[in-house]
Amino acid sequence: MSAAGFVAGEIVFQKEEKEPCNFLVKLEDGTLLEPTGIDKTFMKNGLRVWIQYLPSRRMSLCPGSMTVSVTEIQKRS
Repeated sequence: MSAAGFVAGEIVFQKEEKEPCNFLVKLEDGTLLEPTGIDKTFMKNGLRVWIQYLPSRRMSLCPGSMTVSVTEIQKRS
């Protein structure tokens, strides 16, 4: 999948009491992505995914993460 432009990640739920964060994608290198355009079926803590994304100019609401627009996402085993 990486040859097709996908990167491996895992969905993580990071709801902090004072932060508006919910579901993020944690890439294998530790990068945290705040995704837009993600289907609700992928919003499951611990779900392993393949993801393609484009950086977004929108400021991230979650400290330490980068806002991205998801172009494609698939479950991985």
